[in-house]
Amino acid sequence: MKISKIALYSYKFQYRAGDYTFRPKPVEDRVNDSTVVVLETDAGLFGVGETCPLRPTYLPSTPESARAGLSILAKALVGVDAVGPRAIYRAMDDTLNGFPEAKSAIDVAAWDLLGKAANLPCYALFGGKQNDGVPVFETIGPEEPEEMVANLEAMRRRGTKVFQLSMGRGFEEDVHRLRSLIKCIAPGERVTIDANRRCTGEQAIRVVNGILDLTHGKDIWIEQPCKTYAESRYVRSRIGLPMLLDEVINDSEDLLSAVYERSLDGVVTKLSHVGGPSRVLDLIAIAASGGVKVRIEDTSGSAIARAASAHLASVIPRDGIFATYAFPESDFKLGVEGGILSDGILRPTGRAGLGVELDMTALGEPLAVYSA
Repeated sequence: MKISKIALYSYKFQYRAGDYTFRPKPVEDRVNDSTVVVLETDAGLFGVGETCPLRPTYLPSTPESARAGLSILAKALVGVDAVGPRAIYRAMDDTLNGFPEAKSAIDVAAWDLLGKAANLPCYALFGGKQNDGVPVFETIGPEEPEEMVANLEAMRRRGTKVFQLSMGRGFEEDVHRLRSLIKCIAPGERVTIDANRRCTGEQAIRVVNGILDLTHGKDIWIEQPCKTYAESRYVRSRIGLPMLLDEVINDSEDLLSAVYERSLDGVVTKLSHVGGPSRVLDLIAIAASGGVKVRIEDTSGSAIARAASAHLASVIPRDGIFATYAFPESDFKLGVEGGILSDGILRPTGRAGLGVELDMTALGEPLAVYSA
């Protein structure tokens, strides 16, 4: 069975609530621009993938760079064996250096295709379920403390028990807001305080010292405080809280080094940041060997990204789970979901592949089609 055709589609959408918010953004910056990949075979099977980079100031990727990379990759992949995501990935690496945001979409589609060919859900191909579902986290924006507490309560009513707070707006404001929220955290709930690389080491240490007295007996983490790995590692050596690293862990080599140097307690793996499920599975294995927790997510997306996250998160050992991200509801319905969110827990369906059924009518005409 060979790949006979690769089609690229795009759709734009906005989340109804819970968008990645640090500062107020103009309306045009809230629009997400996603690219959908459909791999078709000469046997009539197909697999679907998605990539949706955020603004170019976040990671070195854009919707345009993803599509440019996909154009190069698609031309090279038409005619190759369709069953075998790792072999397909090797062909991608032989064709194009870098561009994980493009490779991720094809890798997701390749695993979806393999699942359909084998009539198995992707989690079975990834190694099998090791948990009964993964808690999702929700982000609480930097509003006034009273509004933040109200948002926390609303999330609790949805079943959410993992919350992400932001820091990096100045020492006094950060400490005031964080103390107000941490006082409200109940047993069984988890909080990650994300600076998103906005702090210097000195700033991050001061903020942590300003809240440390409230963290005893609570599950409080610091996430990616500084721009560089070295500075974040220094912060971890000076604070009494566990640390998640995100944007500075780009690949297996980075994570191996961080585990060896005891620089982190948890790692965030975004599919389009590291290059798709094949690369995420490598990171899950490394993290498990080093006693590091894993949070699975993607930069942005909807039904396909949600399903891929659900399947990958389901194969993490129970003691290695940090959380996952389910993405808020959007104003665009991509199709039938492959990841089911209920009472704060995300689970994959048992349908073959990702379990996503695309609404091709909603997607419209393809941006490009590549065939022999």
